[in-house]
Amino acid sequence: MRSRAGVLGFFKVGGLFFMALAGFIIFVGGSSEGAVITAGTFGFIGFIWYLVAVGVGGWYKRSADKQAADRQLFQIGQKATGVIERVEPSATSINDMPVVYVTVNVTPKYGRPFTHTEKIVTPASAIPAPGQLIEVAYDPNDPSRVALDTAAGFMGPPGVILRTRPGDPAAVPSDATAAAAVPASSESSSDDPLDRLERLAKLHKAGVLTDAEFADEKARLLKGR
Repeated sequence: MRSRAGVLGFFKVGGLFFMALAGFIIFVGGSSEGAVITAGTFGFIGFIWYLVAVGVGGWYKRSADKQAADRQLFQIGQKATGVIERVEPSATSINDMPVVYVTVNVTPKYGRPFTHTEKIVTPASAIPAPGQLIEVAYDPNDPSRVALDTAAGFMGPPGVILRTRPGDPAAVPSDATAAAAVPASSESSSDDPLDRLERLAKLHKAGVLTDAEFADEKARLLKGR
């Protein structure tokens, strides 16, 4: 987290410096063609650096705020056990972690059953599987507020590891059969390298991992990382 904040801070300060330098060049060089071109170049670079730092920093902050709100919901909200129905891949990854959509069917002790879909960023070895069970917290007065139980001690936003446990794969609807090849999360599966390699191969075959992501994860596993 500190290194990420340091990098973003560097780009933000660097962007301001380049924009200030552009203004200084215009002040010294006036409206000459060379001064205008040089100032425009530095100003453009500074603007892009600052914009990226602010945008990425804001996105990480929203991710951290979401995780903090989820933890609070587990303290004050209602709890229930959900069944993971589907795990669908997206076309993106962040920090070498795939982005997937997880759909959970929840049957509260009181109230009507509901379905919740959430986009998560998680290590390839921790992608949950259809049929697994997961604890869910929700606000009975606001159906849009739903949180999935996550393991503590991970690297921080935006990545998460869902705290799942084995369920009954037969309870998964037939339209989720194709996704059933997604392996169990690291919270409930063996750490044996061969088992992990087999799970990664199933993820790749199911289309959750791209060729590049599968190759990267396989290389890391073989290196013992």
